[in-house]
Amino acid sequence: MNLSSALVSAKAAVDAHHASEISVALMLAVLALAAIGGVMFSRTVSRPLGHALRCARAVATGNLSMDFDSSGKDEPAPMRH
Repeated sequence: MNLSSALVSAKAAVDAHHASEISVALMLAVLALAAIGGVMFSRTVSRPLGHALRCARAVATGNLSMDFDSSGKDEPAPMRH
């Protein structure tokens, strides 16, 4: 009976180690997805703002021929009108 307890204990230790490895892998995958999502979200904000800034600088220098799209439902859209 003592040998059986040792085997069960060893199997439990191995299972715990595997569970830890899976947990770390899942955390890393979620971290990677969060980073990708953060970059994508920041680009949806920074690109229109960057374009609006380039247009504003062009107008400030007297260049009124620059084309830009003022449509959209994002935050910078009202600024471009």
